[in-house]
Amino acid sequence: MLIAALVLPSCTQEKENNRPIMTYGTYIKHTVASLPELSNEELFDRLYNKNEVLLLAAYQGEYSESCGCWNTFKNVICYEANYSHYQIYLFNAQEQDESLKDLKIKKINSSTPMLYVFHGPKQLACFSDDNNRDKEIFRDTKNHELACRVGEYVQPYCFLYYVDEDSLDKIISESYMKKVFFVRSKCSDCTYTINNVVRPFMEEQYNKEYLFEPCYVFDMQPYYEIEKYYVDAEPVYSNLKAKYHLTAASDEKNGYLGGVVPTAQQYQGNELLYSSVFFNDVISKNENNEYYISDSFYSEERLPYLSYLEDDLYDYPVEYKVLKGMKVPTSDVLFTSNGTPYLSQEKAAEYHTPLLRAFLSM
Repeated sequence: MLIAALVLPSCTQEKENNRPIMTYGTYIKHTVASLPELSNEELFDRLYNKNEVLLLAAYQGEYSESCGCWNTFKNVICYEANYSHYQIYLFNAQEQDESLKDLKIKKINSSTPMLYVFHGPKQLACFSDDNNRDKEIFRDTKNHELACRVGEYVQPYCFLYYVDEDSLDKIISESYMKKVFFVRSKCSDCTYTINNVVRPFMEEQYNKEYLFEPCYVFDMQPYYEIEKYYVDAEPVYSNLKAKYHLTAASDEKNGYLGGVVPTAQQYQGNELLYSSVFFNDVISKNENNEYYISDSFYSEERLPYLSYLEDDLYDYPVEYKVLKGMKVPTSDVLFTSNGTPYLSQEKAAEYHTPLLRAFLSM
């Protein structure tokens, strides 16, 4: 499904290519209780480190929580998240620290909610419930005033959309082509992959052709933590990995080991065409005391099933299509606290980035 433009009902917008595209949207069905809220550290990371384009709904702590205007606005946010698929984050302006001072988020002793549009640390817009022109943003669920006004500053679609199990199953059942990334939010390799490979690739495609294929992101962190930390819990994480073909036992062509993240998949309708696993190579020593990749998703056996690596099918050169069996310099090898060898992100990325870019180009 290539995206060129999306015009929301009741809005008239001319396409302006200088408006940035929001980083994340959502297909997760939200209630007021499930709206995501960012801490100081999380907001700093998204804006300063990851340079995301995002929408931030700021409230004034107890001043807002005791006021009906904030509860009304949360219902508007919920409605737009479920209808326009905007990912809007909540933030308590009363608790902001010095690290965020340059963002110019207002901290006031009143209940007034505000909506900010950020592109990295640059504030593109601030809407306030105290401003007569902005009031409908905080109340309207019929004419999509929030989406229309936000659309003056950002494009009305996103590069990446969060999904959960229900929304992903529905999306997979649709007939169009789609790419899905399975990640965990606390996985550093997943963060590296999205911010250093996937987003730059999509931005390149958009800047070159004004077209791109959005990707769907399934954050499996909550399921991972349930299975890891609750002794009597059902194996929800393991079950999901098997359901979505991440494990070698569930799918010998597309799965790898016991199921790892980050894993990317390409679907045509319900059919899983092929996958890409970023990093997660196993490093061992051979009989000559040399380090080599003893296991990798990119093996000679799996290569025939990876059509995105066929010659002349992509514009991105891939020098190493088979990683399993490759020797690696001792200087590139690091060790975990228990002595397990692995490649640093920087070194592993030299092999894996071309492979993932080839996947993304299909």
